[in-house]
Amino acid sequence: MLAMTQGDLSVVTWKHVTVAYTVGIRTAIFYSFCVLLLGTIKPAQSIVLTGFLTFIADLATHPTHFGPFWLEALVTGLGASAMCFAVEKIRIKLNRNSRYKHEIE
Repeated sequence: MLAMTQGDLSVVTWKHVTVAYTVGIRTAIFYSFCVLLLGTIKPAQSIVLTGFLTFIADLATHPTHFGPFWLEALVTGLGASAMCFAVEKIRIKLNRNSRYKHEIE
């Protein structure tokens, strides 16, 4: 949504919300199929896969709001990868501090 509004969240409309929701749902569905096909996915693979699938879903869902037709989708995919990276780092840190140590990879 940040890419669609170019960082200005004060202009968010219901259409922005539905487009972001659609991109998220498509990404989640594609990601689920990839997990079913590939089996266990390591954190680095998850980060790359999330970004790539978000890029594809965004590209297929709506036209760009700036730059070439692929630029907004790329920015959205990179943002999704960055959020996935942060979540993976937090998950690993919490797992290390847990008294129930589960294997991550």
